[in-house]
Amino acid sequence: MAKAIVPNDTGSRVQLYDRVYGEYPWTPVPEATPIPVGTLQGLQDAVANAQSGDIIEIVWPGTYNLTETLVNAVPNVTVRGHADAAPTDIVLRGAGMDNPSYGARPHGFYSQQPGLHIENLTIEHFYFHAVTFGAGATAPTFEKVHMRDCGQQFLKASAFPAAIDDGVVLDCEFYYTGGRPTTDHDGAGFFYGGFIDVHNGANWLVRGGRVAEITPTEDEINAVLSANPSAVIYYWSPAFLFWNRSSGTIIERVQSINCARFANLGLIERGGGEYDHTGGIVRNNLVAIDSGRLGATQIADADSPINLWDCPGGKALHNTVITNAQLPDAVQGRWSLGLEIDGNLTDNGIRMRDGATYTGTNNQLDAVPAWFDDPASGDLRLNATGYAAVSSAPRLPDCLYDVDGTLRANPTKLGAHVDG
Repeated sequence: MAKAIVPNDTGSRVQLYDRVYGEYPWTPVPEATPIPVGTLQGLQDAVANAQSGDIIEIVWPGTYNLTETLVNAVPNVTVRGHADAAPTDIVLRGAGMDNPSYGARPHGFYSQQPGLHIENLTIEHFYFHAVTFGAGATAPTFEKVHMRDCGQQFLKASAFPAAIDDGVVLDCEFYYTGGRPTTDHDGAGFFYGGFIDVHNGANWLVRGGRVAEITPTEDEINAVLSANPSAVIYYWSPAFLFWNRSSGTIIERVQSINCARFANLGLIERGGGEYDHTGGIVRNNLVAIDSGRLGATQIADADSPINLWDCPGGKALHNTVITNAQLPDAVQGRWSLGLEIDGNLTDNGIRMRDGATYTGTNNQLDAVPAWFDDPASGDLRLNATGYAAVSSAPRLPDCLYDVDGTLRANPTKLGAHVDG
């Protein structure tokens, strides 16, 4: 801790939301007087009794072992860790991702209200979801939140028929710390889940942060099959899945480690004039699969980290993808017309399946780990060797900035990072 944390008795507060994220200005919002809480009971009571516009600020670092899911019942509520704390200093914890005796805490948060804002804390060890929504929970915002070690999807938005639109996820981290869950959660199948799963949602923005280890290891898969040869196994849960008639998603500037499916815009073919996802952009992401991470059976059944499936008009621009021969492709289109796949730097191919078509001629497919700062940790920023080896191309109007928010020159280097 850099500073001592004390309750904010006066209600004074520095604006947190006046920063600029690349080409998108983040508009300041008026602040209410924060409600300081520093105990488990105080936190649960503050959320249960919140009024619209409340800011509930957790002022003491530590682990808060929830006894019940935090249910947000009114619009525009903020729950945040103190600004002098790191996200991992303030932890909201459940009963365990493999513990079916979760009692009143199957999830961390549940909301059916618009405008829930969660910031600067960690949510972990829930049997189902870190955060889940019902109909009406539009425009949620997450900033500097860590979600880790949960049983199914970490952030789940699947309300029908109403859509949960306009979600914003900024500088958040989603990861497993010691492997995937080892149990079949209520018959859904082993390794079923994902980090963000949005059904029927429009105009979500995911920017910055990190995702790691969503794909089970070969040892984890073999252990399940050894105990239960007929087990239903999900080999390829995407880290980010936007589907079931979603549209307009932007995923950018994320560092991905060992997520064999990093980003799926669309998953299945809808037909009948409907699409699983419409439009959307996946750009400026750093995507790495460790050498030797996947087993032979997994590799034979794999697809790619970036998938635009039943996603007409979708775009994959200036991503850097290193698969180390663990996956057959770097980017795939499927059942989709009019894709734009351009400016990408990869060690693998771009493939169209099931009638998909794309435009884009400036993709470099011969990248090697030696071109990057620290590929073992997923840092695929160019070093001097890489900068000299990577080609340049005209700057794209939908990709004016790089992974670090640096304005690209014109022409610009391929891949997510422009400096060497």
